[in-house]
Amino acid sequence: MSAPGKLTAPRLVSRGRRLACSPGTWSGNPTSFSYRWKVGNKVKPGATAPKLRVTRALHGKRVSCGVVAGNAAASTTAWSRRVTVR
Repeated sequence: MSAPGKLTAPRLVSRGRRLACSPGTWSGNPTSFSYRWKVGNKVKPGATAPKLRVTRALHGKRVSCGVVAGNAAASTTAWSRRVTVR
């Protein structure tokens, strides 16, 4: 078994007052996914869900989501493109 490999990057989708992170597509048959969020270049502590609530503090900031895909061999992280929150 090999570690998961990113085939297509995660993608951010705006849904009302939330940003949703789609996991992208992966090789290596991942059995688990977890999520991370970056605001600017810093990981947002405690933000581990596939959706992020948009607050006033995020307006004008660049945000990206990271997906950690794991299987019995290893885990791999891939990040979305950054988007500016409006």
